[in-house]
Amino acid sequence: MVAEHWIAHRRSDGELVGWIDMESVPGRLVVIDRLGRVVATVTEWDEAQDILDDLGLRFLTARFWWQSESGPLRVRIVELDDTRVVVTTAVTDAIGESAPTFEIPFPVPEDFIEVDGQRT
Repeated sequence: MVAEHWIAHRRSDGELVGWIDMESVPGRLVVIDRLGRVVATVTEWDEAQDILDDLGLRFLTARFWWQSESGPLRVRIVELDDTRVVVTTAVTDAIGESAPTFEIPFPVPEDFIEVDGQRT
């Protein structure tokens, strides 16, 4: 769930790309991406906005490792809102590919890691 004190940051077209938290770390701005992950802590408002603008929504095309109850799965995001993330194991984007979907809470857990990222 999005914290009430997070300030939404939107692209020029109005699409939400993340939040800036001015309360969690005194004297600093915490930059939070659209998946609810802390991506940086900075001192300048413009810098926080630039980070979110640079991140954009690229993650929507990324593939992730997610630790399900049955083990690690390679997934992609199919739906996203401020309370949940829906992912599927259909990761190729092939026409007609069908696979189950899973609901992950928002913000995403720490074990939700981009495939190009390092798994722990």
